[in-house]
Amino acid sequence: MDTSYRRFTVIVFFILFSTVLASEPDKRPKWVDQVPNNLELLQGIGLADDTGSPESDQKRADVNAITQIINEISTSVSSSLTDFYQEDSQTGQSAKTLEIFTKISSQFAQETISGIKIAGRYCDAKKKVYYAYAVITREELENQFKARADNATRLCQDYHRYAQKALLDGNIFGVLNN
Repeated sequence: MDTSYRRFTVIVFFILFSTVLASEPDKRPKWVDQVPNNLELLQGIGLADDTGSPESDQKRADVNAITQIINEISTSVSSSLTDFYQEDSQTGQSAKTLEIFTKISSQFAQETISGIKIAGRYCDAKKKVYYAYAVITREELENQFKARADNATRLCQDYHRYAQKALLDGNIFGVLNN
């Protein structure tokens, strides 16, 4: 009798424990429904439908969140470049300048991926949707852009030095290559 009572108690405890777990409220993060208001961050929310492959679905949500931030960066950089383009149009160099800067803005945005972090993930089992919350601080982004701009400046200075030396040496082919 004592063994049956213990089994009964364990089964009842298990059922009660399971019921409590099953009725626990959904721990849906706030960012799923509303991107937090934080001016210090660029943020992206990515979604992916459940296809039956949780790892792949979550990875797609991550990529979608990161892509949202990259698109925001590209738009911001392109807008700044368009302003510069309009100022440069008086020199006659505007078309070439815009082409170069458009390529640079796209490249900068793509390279920024390394600084973007996935800050949260969530799976809504009822809706069968995976979510990802990606962030990068504006300070981190500015530091990355500054480092790239400094590197580009050094590279241009190096090319200019090589071209000047080639010109002084009478090496016209070297001047054209640098």
